[in-house]
Amino acid sequence: MKRLLCMVLALAAVSLVFTGNIVAEPKTEFNEGDVLYETDFSGGLPEGFRVPSGHENKVYVKDGYLYLDAVGREFTKVLLPAELDKYGDYEITIHATLYSQRDAARWGSIMYRIQNESYPYYHMCFRVDSTAANGVEFALRTPQNSWNVTSKGSVANHVFSESKLDEIKVKIKGEHAIHSINGVSGVDCDDATVYKTGGIGLQANYCIMKVDDIKVTYLKPSETNAEFVNIAQSDLGVIGGYTLSEYIETKSRLDGLTKSGAVPANAILRVDGGLNVVNGEGAAVCTVAEALEALEYKVMPTFKVSDKNTVDSLCEYLQDNAVRDVFIMSEDGDTVSYARNKYSVCRGVLDLTNELKSKESLTSEELLDIRARTNKAFASIVVIPDNVATTANVKYLYDRLIAVWTCAPSPLQDAKDAFRIAAAGGHGAITDNTALMYDVIENYMAGNKLFRVPLNIGHRGIPTAAPENTVEGSLMAYEYGADCIENDVYLTKDGQIAVMHDATTERTTNGNLSMEGSTLAELKTLIVNKQYPNDSKFTDCRIPSLEDYYTAFKGKDVQIFVEFKSASRQLVEKFYELTKEYGMEDQVSVITFNENQINNLKNIFPEMSAGYLCNNPVSGMATGTDQVRSVLNKVQTLRSTYNPSYSGHLDGFAKNANMRGLTTWPWTVDSTADYNSMFMSGYNGLTTNKCTIASRYAKLLEPQSYEYTVADGETHTVSAQMTSYNRKVTDVSAKVRVIPLQGEITVGNKNVLSFNGPGTYAYALEYEYTINSSNKYTLYTQPVTVTVTGKEQTTTGDVNCDGSTDNKDVVVLFRYVSGNIPEVFDVTAADCNGDGTIDNKDVVVLFRFVSSQV
Repeated sequence: MKRLLCMVLALAAVSLVFTGNIVAEPKTEFNEGDVLYETDFSGGLPEGFRVPSGHENKVYVKDGYLYLDAVGREFTKVLLPAELDKYGDYEITIHATLYSQRDAARWGSIMYRIQNESYPYYHMCFRVDSTAANGVEFALRTPQNSWNVTSKGSVANHVFSESKLDEIKVKIKGEHAIHSINGVSGVDCDDATVYKTGGIGLQANYCIMKVDDIKVTYLKPSETNAEFVNIAQSDLGVIGGYTLSEYIETKSRLDGLTKSGAVPANAILRVDGGLNVVNGEGAAVCTVAEALEALEYKVMPTFKVSDKNTVDSLCEYLQDNAVRDVFIMSEDGDTVSYARNKYSVCRGVLDLTNELKSKESLTSEELLDIRARTNKAFASIVVIPDNVATTANVKYLYDRLIAVWTCAPSPLQDAKDAFRIAAAGGHGAITDNTALMYDVIENYMAGNKLFRVPLNIGHRGIPTAAPENTVEGSLMAYEYGADCIENDVYLTKDGQIAVMHDATTERTTNGNLSMEGSTLAELKTLIVNKQYPNDSKFTDCRIPSLEDYYTAFKGKDVQIFVEFKSASRQLVEKFYELTKEYGMEDQVSVITFNENQINNLKNIFPEMSAGYLCNNPVSGMATGTDQVRSVLNKVQTLRSTYNPSYSGHLDGFAKNANMRGLTTWPWTVDSTADYNSMFMSGYNGLTTNKCTIASRYAKLLEPQSYEYTVADGETHTVSAQMTSYNRKVTDVSAKVRVIPLQGEITVGNKNVLSFNGPGTYAYALEYEYTINSSNKYTLYTQPVTVTVTGKEQTTTGDVNCDGSTDNKDVVVLFRYVSGNIPEVFDVTAADCNGDGTIDNKDVVVLFRFVSSQV
């Protein structure tokens, strides 16, 4: 006879006895593993089980088993007693099976953290064929009563059958959920980011679920607050946000950080092997635990480490305390990758500041190496010093899916330097003067500041005007303003890479061949003009190879997003071979829906950037922060960017993502209104069939020169050019706003500048571009330097001190260039007071000879 046992909390006094169940009074303190509830159905349907209306005859107990009959219907469900609704960290174990299914994809589920006795809720879906790629899932039933599947997996060599029962288990603690069958994990994720407590239930879909018993045990929540940081830093009016970071050098600064008038988004904490936070000289500041407490979940922590032993201790602490909104930084790429593998939810930061601080410039080869090293380190962000953080260098890395933080000079004292760092266009800056960065960005700059101009990505070229995925159509997209072209590739029968979206050619060509079942030569016999059969420009369009794309676009100022369609490892190997052969590493990134292909790419071509394509996994979540948290839990384990279908992202998503180094590249945005909205929200690149939408939008603002020299008393007229996405250059000299940064500059009509005497002056330019009455943004130049020189003055000096100026003296030429300091070519001293010695009672004469006679 089956045992009869129900307990709600071990050691608690029994107060109520129901049919087959014992329910105890709640305790104020629980231990890990205390039993909250247990039943085996030998006494019938337990007291307190809640059967929704319309499910009454489909939920029943027979011969000591609970049955949920969903044959011919989508759902049959039952909820456990309401006493469990107050909990949210627990382990739910059932012994059950599925049968009488409509097909092998039908499923049962354990529902948990159920809200409103109905939905939303999370659930563990387990399919009849649990060996399928989605045999086990983590999903959210949204407030809109629709599905949002965020993680899926499988259990090898397992299929449900009527003849046996299997152990099915959910372990949920904080955001971390593990779904397993017979002890084998099918899903292990950190996707439970929205709801913290809620009810428990069972559900069947187009099948019968037979359940022998249920046991719910208590899990103690983490002692630390695992909530995402509610970033206290102002958004500073920057489209998509801008992350200010600050090294912590003293305990007093740490304690006052969240209370200061200029709170940074991020605190950089150097950590030693004993989990102490130390300053730049290695002296202890506090412990890691004390630092996290002081940050109050208002400032994100970045832990800077130098060795793998420290990583081991730190990651163990972070994992034990469910600290997930965190960066780990190192100057060593291997240490960053080690940390990322050790604790995959952390965000890696590769710090190249010390390595590059003596550089005057970076070559394209050095920039490509930075991208390669950042990707190999599995880092989300690279830090480069201000001396090489030019607008062009930052944009180079940004366009290749690398987020950049600029390390400011220390001490940071000048508005000109602060402006230069902000206008470089990165995702953020590391500074010892957060207040100055606040002041410059908020008060010197105006409007909606666009530091990072999004990529305009031509989806398969420009299918609204030319056959998709053809070289002809892609070149047209380039001319219309695409600065990135997306294409789709398959591995052909003869091991070549061909470009086509569908698995067959029927939709777009005059024939019907299988992409993977045909040779490249066979595919090239077809004409790709089915979409535009009457346009003479496309009468000979052929299916291109990837080599055709490389030949057509090599050297152009355009990127290529190559989407892997084939699932084979051989595709990745061939892609690596061709990209290296054609020297296209600097113009290519990879995107794919296939998680295994991302892993293959990381093994075969770790230097290459990768983006994870997905249908929007975050629809229905409560806030933009919740959405970011859920996305990070996914893409951090994949070590990729986030490339979702575009709809459903809430206000604040892009800003919160960018502040954490998560770049987002939505597809496919064809509505002009949607495109403009996402452009102004700060998404990093927008994939569209209509790359013409942004053709005329301003992309770059530059002065004619960054250095000028004028004589004292002369004026200087500002000269500025705006470049649009379609690469048209327009003179906007009269339309820019001049921002004085150094020296007393007077701005006159038509941006004619005058200066207050000889010296060095600096200004920057701001240009506001209007998309429409609702959408305007501002672009910036780097600081422009103007040197105002003094007029040359010729005089004579009684250099030999004989009381007269004669041909025994020299002519001295002074040119005042900064204050009263002359430009000189020689230095000497004279016994001007005639005491027979040259000493500190004399004066130094600065001169150059211009004549041997007076």
